[in-house]
Amino acid sequence: MSSLVTTTTGEADGTTIVMLHGDHDFATRPELVRETNPIWPRCKVAIIDLSDVGFIDSGVIRWLLDVERQLEESGAFTLSIVEGKPDSRAARLFELLRMRHVLACYPTLAHAIAQTPAGSCAFAGPSPHPQGLRHSGRPH
Repeated sequence: MSSLVTTTTGEADGTTIVMLHGDHDFATRPELVRETNPIWPRCKVAIIDLSDVGFIDSGVIRWLLDVERQLEESGAFTLSIVEGKPDSRAARLFELLRMRHVLACYPTLAHAIAQTPAGSCAFAGPSPHPQGLRHSGRPH
């Protein structure tokens, strides 16, 4: 994985957290696609965490909508988006574009994990690297 994307995957339950780091725009979208497309077919629960991004634009919004479509096509799924603090770039953009009406959005990873279907998520707490999960990408 690149320094822009970190994934943590539940071995048994198909839960995946994808954390974006740094700035993302039209230029980084191909890397997002390349790094994450192999994940979605085997994913049952997906949480995309945008709380560590400095900048996002419509290229990332398009990527999120494409991810949602891919997950729908692969069958049962849950997609949650972590926006971060209310004044974060992601939260402000989601508010402006009214994305909260389209995607399930949460202020923290703990909130997103708490809303996953009962029994389908291996996460018991707010840790971004829960026990029992395989981690790849940039260390925190």
